[in-house]
Amino acid sequence: MTSTGILASIFSSKAVLAQNYSQNSGGPSIVVDKKVRPISDTNFYDNINPNVKVFNNGDQIEFKITVSNNSNQVLYNIELKDILPKYLSLLFYPGVFNKTDNVVFTDIDQLNIGESRDYFIRANVSNVPTTTLAMLNVLQINKACASNNLVSDCDQAEYFISAKNVPATGADDLGIKTAMVLLVSISAVGLRKLARGY
Repeated sequence: MTSTGILASIFSSKAVLAQNYSQNSGGPSIVVDKKVRPISDTNFYDNINPNVKVFNNGDQIEFKITVSNNSNQVLYNIELKDILPKYLSLLFYPGVFNKTDNVVFTDIDQLNIGESRDYFIRANVSNVPTTTLAMLNVLQINKACASNNLVSDCDQAEYFISAKNVPATGADDLGIKTAMVLLVSISAVGLRKLARGY
């Protein structure tokens, strides 16, 4: 294959991908592709390295799940299950959210030959403990699985969360408070010397 042919296959569109799926001569097959992005980014990624972005309390995150039928037959009654990590407060999602197990369930009645569907989940990162150094750059894994009585596939996206750095002594305005205490102390010493005359 020429270098031009290799580049063309790497950058092929979704329509071409669907066409290749329909040429599968094997049995029923399904593919799940899970991606993640910071809400401020327009691109989705398989994983987000902590050198690129670490999510803190209040940050928004979005997950994209693509479910594709790459077989030569229509697939029916597919259950899409998204297993969410902790420290997320959901803003929107498809299907039903089981809060006890932290799982979003979506039913796909029918997926035609070569068809792909995208599903999105958006959330705020929340309730990350800020009182422990153990919560610095902690790996989070979001896994999605699609299955029916014939096929199944899973994929996952990884990202990192961290507690925002809080000074060991507590308050953010510690420097200002310390300066004020020193200023009052110096003033008191000065007034004492003035009162004594030396």
